[in-house]
Amino acid sequence: MNSFTPIGTIMEKTVIGRFDRVDFPELGLRKVKVKIDTGAYNSSIHVTDLREDEHGVHFIPLTEGRKGFAGKQVSMPEFEKRIVRSSNGEIEERYLIETKVILFGEVIPLKMTLTDRSQMRFPILIGRSLLNKGFVIDVSRTYLSFKTER
Repeated sequence: MNSFTPIGTIMEKTVIGRFDRVDFPELGLRKVKVKIDTGAYNSSIHVTDLREDEHGVHFIPLTEGRKGFAGKQVSMPEFEKRIVRSSNGEIEERYLIETKVILFGEVIPLKMTLTDRSQMRFPILIGRSLLNKGFVIDVSRTYLSFKTER
């Protein structure tokens, strides 16, 4: 017999909805809307003023007018470059950084690509690489981590 758990854990996995609001402390972002995306392996974040120099990669996360936008440049001394196929099928090289996200009160390491998502509804996607760390998605629910935090 199957049992349904609307919120909580299933087989030691945390239930997450299709959208949420989360914090990225190293990027200076709080309560930013994210979309949970099983179609993407890596997570990605919209950035502007992206540049690289001998000290690392530098960028401003989000854009003015988005909730959570702080307008401050972030510098990451460690990064990689990856070839990524975007949602429209185009192949592009992107910077990949490792940062931290706070979900359900837990600080979780997360790899994210830096890209222009200005035309997208959600400035940040959370992909499978994070979801594989113990989450299961209930697409009928939203903002479960944010509601837990409050």
